[in-house]
Amino acid sequence: MLKPSTGVPQAYDSGIAMINKLPNKNVFFTACSDYCVHTGDVAGHWTTVYNTIDFSRYNLNQQIDPQQAPLMFLGRLDKIKGVHTAIKVAKATNNNLIIAGNISHTRDNLSYFKNEIEPLIDGKQIKYIGPLNDTEKNEYLQQAKGLLFPIEWEEPFGMVMIEAMACGTPVIAFKRGSVPEVINEGVTGFVVTNEREMIEQVANLKNIDRKTCRDMAESRFNLNKIAREYITLVAD
Repeated sequence: MLKPSTGVPQAYDSGIAMINKLPNKNVFFTACSDYCVHTGDVAGHWTTVYNTIDFSRYNLNQQIDPQQAPLMFLGRLDKIKGVHTAIKVAKATNNNLIIAGNISHTRDNLSYFKNEIEPLIDGKQIKYIGPLNDTEKNEYLQQAKGLLFPIEWEEPFGMVMIEAMACGTPVIAFKRGSVPEVINEGVTGFVVTNEREMIEQVANLKNIDRKTCRDMAESRFNLNKIAREYITLVAD
């Protein structure tokens, strides 16, 4: 169960509080973003260590057609992930949209998909291709002009953002949760506050150098860097 104000599981909250009552004070905690650290509202010493991916499993593609390449949405098809907004943005900008991800089977989100999303999937401009494994993510993300990330909740990190960046594909995302930490504005994507701004920034995706996008993301989120951060915590 999540605490409504923070997104922190209540069981974690009570468990951490119990650990901090013990006499040994050498326990520390990590979270995957500054947002999580600052809003966790739990006791103890916390440090941000970002999530990571194996960049060697994702291929940079610099040769996309800025006119014909599709936009992409990748994530669970829950309402809070905002696929309905991604569809609106694609239609408003006259772009094709590839939707990939799991259909939730909770009653509210299944109803959301059946009533609000499925009727808009025409197999032409708006395509749903189902859930993807890592190999398939690499294949589809590198062909996209941009990843849309119009979340309606406070995202703790957002792995799909760095998976896209690893292919050189920039991200346009709503300013929620960790998004401003993950995206380097104008380098790996754009941070926006609403649907109108997202629509406006689609035209600017062509201005982002895809190699620089990947290089920046790799410098910040590669496996070796994140591993060293964990080792440093233990060594200190």
